[in-house]
Amino acid sequence: MKILFESAFAINQEIKKLINNEALNSFSNSIYQGDNANYCISLFHDYLIDPNESNKNFLFYMGNKLINWAENHLHRGYFKMEDVHHGSELFLGFLPRYIDLFPDNLKAKELIVNVSKLIGNWDKETEDWYNYSQKNFNSWYFGSDGISHIDNYKFNTADHLRFVHIALLAWHITSDQKYLDWSIDYSKRFAEKIIFAKETIPVAWNCEWKEFFSKDMINPEEKFLASNHHHFKDDPLSGIENLVASGFIFIFGELYQITSDNIFLEASKKIINNLIPIIDHPYSDNVGTIISYYRNTFSDYCFDKLVLDSISNLKPYDDSEIMLTFPQNQIIKRSGIGNRKDMIYWYLFNDFKPKEFTEPSTSYFSLLYNITGKIKYAERALRTAAKKIKIASSILRLGSEHSDSGKHFSSIVSGHGRNWGIGSVTGCYTKLIIGSNENLGNSDYLVKFKSATITAGCLPLIRELQDESTELKIFNFSNKKNSIKFSYKKKEDILREIQPNSEIKIIFKNK
Repeated sequence: MKILFESAFAINQEIKKLINNEALNSFSNSIYQGDNANYCISLFHDYLIDPNESNKNFLFYMGNKLINWAENHLHRGYFKMEDVHHGSELFLGFLPRYIDLFPDNLKAKELIVNVSKLIGNWDKETEDWYNYSQKNFNSWYFGSDGISHIDNYKFNTADHLRFVHIALLAWHITSDQKYLDWSIDYSKRFAEKIIFAKETIPVAWNCEWKEFFSKDMINPEEKFLASNHHHFKDDPLSGIENLVASGFIFIFGELYQITSDNIFLEASKKIINNLIPIIDHPYSDNVGTIISYYRNTFSDYCFDKLVLDSISNLKPYDDSEIMLTFPQNQIIKRSGIGNRKDMIYWYLFNDFKPKEFTEPSTSYFSLLYNITGKIKYAERALRTAAKKIKIASSILRLGSEHSDSGKHFSSIVSGHGRNWGIGSVTGCYTKLIIGSNENLGNSDYLVKFKSATITAGCLPLIRELQDESTELKIFNFSNKKNSIKFSYKKKEDILREIQPNSEIKIIFKNK
């Protein structure tokens, strides 16, 4: 148990190195920012774990920088012309979390609402982005100045789902039904096409919803919009990788809870079936989180046996020294998901003889803890995350100049651009302690602590159970009595006292 708390404490201390004045000052000096504020998104949920003014003040000023940059560089709420993938990023990750932490900031909310008016053609000054008869977008490249009519961009991809995240945010902010109706309309058609796909999921569909696979994307523009540069040639998981990289599961899950439409369950289940075989791969950082979200959102536990069967492949934990490497040639080196050409790889390091680090991702062990309740899995996840963050924080650039990159400190914490917010740290630290899924489209968590936890010597661990209740354990590793104040599902505050060197367990009934 000692290593459990020591690992969480190490992460708690190291993650705060993302607070940096240089990153704050550089934000207003760049022509293009995109998602660069996302380098520090993990600080939002770290604040919910162990509240402190340093985190909150830094995030407040970073948000002001982002808002000021957007007001000075956007045109009628969006870029004049930009591709779907990069144009949407400014509004995801940081902004939803900023709005959650600072709900009275109207300018932040206006950024979401203004771009949402363009998504469903509700801003009549801009040429229509969306085709209501086909229920898809007219291009992959558009902006407040109109849409591109180049044939090479006449595709819909998983990137377009990013606008559903934004529209759902606008619905939460305004309660305007049109944003929800549009989100359901487009997402249902997208889910239908996923279900319709026979063997592999396409990387794109044209404006008549004809399927296109990696081999069909011929010219540079088509290859780029299909994200072929992130995939092995003709990898059967390429289409799924694109969906994962745009947070499909969180859209389908939220809309399922609102509509109870099984089309979202069926499409999600099809994707999960394809992810199970790679669940214990070392760079499948977001697979465990996706499956965990699926279980709890759809109340479907049919994959639990397959997850538990994978434990038979586990080797004993190897506590050898680890090292990170950055290859000379920046190319995709693995099939599957969670890959970028500029990513870092990990090795065990004994007697100057490197050996590939094959420990499964931390989100895999978080999922095992959620299913079994065995502390050893939470400990194994946090232990690996602590070792990685200590190395990364000491030698890597923060990532504020390119949040998507796979070779920065932030990518070890919260993942690179293909991981939708899940890295070695966020795969366990926030999931295990506050029940966050790290959805870049929403600030999603079960518990918010209002008083110090880890810095007071206490470690909370959370599980979502099959009867749809939630179990919260709080361990007091200190020699003094602690009072922990928190809220559950953003409801009224709860106060619990914990005696020295003891634990308490709380069960929240959700039905």
